Amino acid sequence: MSKSAVIEASAARSSFAKLGEQARRAPVEVTRHGKLEFVVISPDLYEAVKAAGTVPVGELARMQESFNQMFQDMQSDRSEAAYERLEALTAEDLPKAAVDAYRRTRRRAPGHRSGSGVGR
Repeated sequence: MSKSAVIEASAARSSFAKLGEQARRAPVEVTRHGKLEFVVISPDLYEAVKAAGTVPVGELARMQESFNQMFQDMQSDRSEAAYERLEALTAEDLPKAAVDAYRRTRRRAPGHRSGSGVGR
């Protein structure tokens, strides 16, 4: 079997078809902020793992449900709108948009103190 490829979750979202093509050749490790989130494998490898019993079938079902939910989230209207806004940004808009997104994320983070953040 070929060595696993590694791809960031954001790249996996934006090029789902490419992710599937890569997974047909070798498992693809999908990471978020450098941490392994899940692995995409080919149907043949999935069947082999299931038949070998190396992963409990219940765990495979849980993994499949988790993936299906994440895929549905990626297809939501809100997600689509965000991608459309991102694609519409110009090079001049991008730095401000990145800072604004960071600040929104920080406000939602647990334990975040109001008033801290970029540029303070």
